[in-house]
Amino acid sequence: MHDVIIPANIVKATNLNEQEFLLKVAIDLYVEERLTLEQASELAQLHRLDFQQALSSRGIPVNFDIVDFQEDLQTLKTLSRS
Repeated sequence: MHDVIIPANIVKATNLNEQEFLLKVAIDLYVEERLTLEQASELAQLHRLDFQQALSSRGIPVNFDIVDFQEDLQTLKTLSRS
């Protein structure tokens, strides 16, 4: 898979800065359940708690499902090995 490059003129046309653009795309994909909470946080380049705060401030509920739980377990295992 290749990295996606979005031309600056496209981002500029949205009247959003790069961070706002990424957050909007991440939230939209999360709401559509195309990305998990972890994936959407990564796309938005935010810590997961900050992404959850962004969702909350927009009145969007956090969908914590089995995939998110499994990702949390994997993160905890990785951190415990450090």
